Amino acid sequence: MPRTIPLRPALDDLRGHLPAALEGLDPEGVHQLRVAARRIAVWLELAERRTLAGDLHWLRKVAGEVRDLDVLMMQPLPERLGSELAARRDGARRELVDELESTRLTGLLAALENLSALSARSAADGVARLVDVVRRRGEQVDRERKSSRAQRRRLHALRRALRRLRYAREWLGENDPALKRLQTALGELNDLEQLRRRLGLLDDRQQLDDFARELAARIDDAHVDALAAWHECRGELVGKTAGRSR
Repeated sequence: MPRTIPLRPALDDLRGHLPAALEGLDPEGVHQLRVAARRIAVWLELAERRTLAGDLHWLRKVAGEVRDLDVLMMQPLPERLGSELAARRDGARRELVDELESTRLTGLLAALENLSALSARSAADGVARLVDVVRRRGEQVDRERKSSRAQRRRLHALRRALRRLRYAREWLGENDPALKRLQTALGELNDLEQLRRRLGLLDDRQQLDDFARELAARIDDAHVDALAAWHECRGELVGKTAGRSR
């Protein structure tokens, strides 16, 4: 393990994906931009530096709206819903371009350039803290048995904690296939939940009843799969990671 962990690789990634995100021809550009911003946010969390967290949240939010809509539009959709999402995506894309060309981003990149490297010890301590967060979120999932909707909210919180843990471990040069498998299952559930939320924003949904019923059944199946993935990976993921962090 290196003694220090510089921010430079993720910062170079972020800069490298800006042209593709601005051009907008390949959805992967926005996706990779958001990934780089998330990795940087986790690096700051490991370093316990809060100063630039708000600016990174802003960048992830404007990129995330475009990316989320891109992902939803990859689903088989009724024409009306697809048109609505495409219109929202166009608006989100215009906002993203404006923000990426703003002085706020220029200032953020300049500030990130000046940060000193993170110590590996601090990173390992941060990973241990995130393991505890994942454990607590998982316990909340397991305790929530009365309401499927409430349990899905708990799974959403678990997914977000797992994502932070995954990036934290990657900063230490570690890779865990179990973590990726679990994130995939939780991500599929989240995508379907997002689609249902977008469907609920339409003024007139009478012609979409069949699609709504099909979507509800898919969410139920994805919920079962996500729980199974958590229970399968829980011991290996939390136990192994906790052991490495001590």
